[in-house]
Amino acid sequence: MLLNTWSLALSLGSLLVVFLLTVAAISAVRVLRHWNPASDDERQISLESEIWLSSTLVAYALIIQIISLVLLALAADEFAGVITGAMCATGTLQVNEFGLPSLLVKLAGVFFYGFWLVLHRLDVSSEHYPLVKVKCWYLLALLPLVAVDITLQSMYLLHIHPDVIVSCCAVVFSAGAGDGQFFVELAGDRLVPWFYGALVVLVLLGGVLAWRLRPPVDHWQGAATIPPPAPFPGFRSFSLLAALYGLAWLIFLPLALLTITTVISSYIYAMPFHNCPFCILKQEYAYIGFAIYGTLLAAAFFALSAPLAGLLIGRFSGSGTSAREDREGLIVPRYQSLAVRWSLFLLLLFAFFSSFHYLRYLVMGGEV
Repeated sequence: MLLNTWSLALSLGSLLVVFLLTVAAISAVRVLRHWNPASDDERQISLESEIWLSSTLVAYALIIQIISLVLLALAADEFAGVITGAMCATGTLQVNEFGLPSLLVKLAGVFFYGFWLVLHRLDVSSEHYPLVKVKCWYLLALLPLVAVDITLQSMYLLHIHPDVIVSCCAVVFSAGAGDGQFFVELAGDRLVPWFYGALVVLVLLGGVLAWRLRPPVDHWQGAATIPPPAPFPGFRSFSLLAALYGLAWLIFLPLALLTITTVISSYIYAMPFHNCPFCILKQEYAYIGFAIYGTLLAAAFFALSAPLAGLLIGRFSGSGTSAREDREGLIVPRYQSLAVRWSLFLLLLFAFFSSFHYLRYLVMGGEV
């Protein structure tokens, strides 16, 4: 199976990631040992040039790792054509003990990899590069996760044997299928109210955050006047509400994934006993799964990154001696405000994509 097109794409991507992160990690160690922004010697100038290159390499490597989540899902669906008993990725991911762990690690990695990209974006927004060492430490902390990610993926691809008989999604998520019984029992009236109730709470909370935090403006632009006491009105209350918003998303994300699998999916398939989180990625269902999962994960990422970015605001605080330095203090708040708005927008899109078939069934009284 290693010679399959999807396997080759995943493997070559992993090799490229290993090369890029190895080069970047060596550079990160040098930066942590010798970085001194107050110095203007030759070594510091060399490090400043080097950090741009290494940061670019890391950004490309982590983007490849994020994309590998989609590639793995597509590859697993493709493997269903050659593995006995499999009809979609549900079966092929069970062909060995590495499939599902690999998918889960990649899913978690989307958030950890993405936050490094946020750090990089915030860092380059300032002419002082206040997050250089933070990015380097975080990169070194990410390396074990990347290693586990690539190892599980490689072991999964290496140990796929077409002669192994697996169960299809109709069996895995059926009422009589051991582990699947748990998911099926959660479906229906007991789960749907929690899902939509949590969705409404998130929309209201996100709306409050978006309303209270207008995009910050430079009140003192062009003049060295005393800045206001906070980057923009309501900033302190925003920090608490943003933390609450992020915490609510930690609860809503698994609830949403469970609801998609046990309730929403059967309405998309127009078959009450077909529950599968992967078949909705297929062409016959207009690839709606990509829209559902894409908006859900992106919204969750922005919601979680807003309070995390707030932990860095002290590194960007302006001194008040000039308009340029004061605007440094707006870098993080601006990102937080933008992140909340994107999260709310994507959440509304997720609500539309995930509820379309379900609500159409309720309104029309059946499949049309």
